[in-house]
Amino acid sequence: MIEPMAKVRLVSSRNLVDRVTSTLQEIGVLHLESTPMEAAQIPLRPQVMDEPARQRRAELERLREEVRRLLLLLPEISSDERINTEQVRHPGLTEEGIKHLADLVRPIAGRVDDLSAKLKACEEELALLSKYEIALAALTPFLRFIQESEELDHLGVTLEEREGSRDLLPLLREMMAKITDDRYELFHTRVDERLLVVLLVFPKAHGAKIRSLLWEEGIAELRLPASVSEKPLGEALRILLQKKAALPLEATRYRRELEEVALRWRQELTQYQEEVVRCLEQIEASSLFYHTDMATFIYGWVPRCALVTLSRRIGNEFGGKVVLEECLLGHKEWGHVPVVLRNPAFLQPFETLTRLIALPKYGSIDPTPYVALFFPLFYGMILGDVGYGLLLLAVAAIVRRRYSQHPFLRDLSIVFFSASGMAILFGLLFGELFGELGAHVGLHPILNRMRAFIPLLAISVGVGTIHVVLGIALGALSAWRHGNRQECLAKLGGVTLV
Repeated sequence: MIEPMAKVRLVSSRNLVDRVTSTLQEIGVLHLESTPMEAAQIPLRPQVMDEPARQRRAELERLREEVRRLLLLLPEISSDERINTEQVRHPGLTEEGIKHLADLVRPIAGRVDDLSAKLKACEEELALLSKYEIALAALTPFLRFIQESEELDHLGVTLEEREGSRDLLPLLREMMAKITDDRYELFHTRVDERLLVVLLVFPKAHGAKIRSLLWEEGIAELRLPASVSEKPLGEALRILLQKKAALPLEATRYRRELEEVALRWRQELTQYQEEVVRCLEQIEASSLFYHTDMATFIYGWVPRCALVTLSRRIGNEFGGKVVLEECLLGHKEWGHVPVVLRNPAFLQPFETLTRLIALPKYGSIDPTPYVALFFPLFYGMILGDVGYGLLLLAVAAIVRRRYSQHPFLRDLSIVFFSASGMAILFGLLFGELFGELGAHVGLHPILNRMRAFIPLLAISVGVGTIHVVLGIALGALSAWRHGNRQECLAKLGGVTLV
């Protein structure tokens, strides 16, 4: 059903507005009205944010984003690891409170940014090294042959053997012998069936010519990272191997330090974030207030069932300093009333389907009970198979179990529990188990869909007629409630056409 709402007005002195806003936020039942009709009848002025308030909002927004960023960078901590800390409370977060929070967050942000940057650099370098994994693995055994010398140069190349192509290794030997007058060494190892990695050792004087001929023959030179590309091959390989061994340890150390920061500060930062968001919500809410020179007026909507609780809390908190009164609610304002659905627990999962379309207007009919009746019924009539109904039931059970913390999927699984139940029920009625298999396992139809065509057609038309007539009747009732008599009569006239 649609929860009945009451329109209320709170009047307080202007010096109490911060306390009133905080109290209303704690109670959490008032939906603020931005453009009340009464504001045009009384000489009220909308509350305008002054420069200090705008600066305070800007600083709080900056703090909110900074804390949110830190929480994204810090790793999650388990409930067992959390430190029991008292709830952080900074009522209103005054200028001193904002400055204190900014001073607290600044060094934490510096530490987290430094560790995150170092960890990211390690991970990027490890990812880069992984691209040279083949080269490192192939050339590492040749390190003992690579002696640093002012006269010798070293070069790594890859030879890819393809069907129908020339054998490149003899060609490479011939080319090296010709250029260097047999003053070279060639070491090679096979990486896989088609790829050879070759280490060439030759006098430096022939380096340019050798590289030029390799390029002409399409023989690829092993490329090393830019950080070591200018170094001799032997030194470059040793540096890369050292990094490959050291970087995982460094990354682990930075992760551990980030976990220590999270263990110390994550829970407290989360509480600070909640408090900052509360303060920003209060500032935004104050922009919907109206005032005179002496008083502040707050208009809003409250579920009627919570009106007594709100009135009692305001009275206990402020005595007679704040007045709460209910305003008359006319049909013209129904279009502005917020809609709250309140149904029994067994119907609440079907609100998931109701919310997929626009919520009903205030004063109209909540379609949730009718969706809960007709959706499983139609689904069962269409599917009508015990086997597929059991499969759907199993899928719904898995989703319910796996996504129990996800409200939408949890409610949707409950909806399909009922739909699968109706599919099984109609499957028994039609005697179907994965189609014709039911007849082979002794499942006898009470109503055979292949033969009882006319009775099934009559049932379908009957259920459809009830569905359509009920929809028209509910539409007429809704029009009557809104005072639209002509629309009500037009809808009732549609029943005669059915």
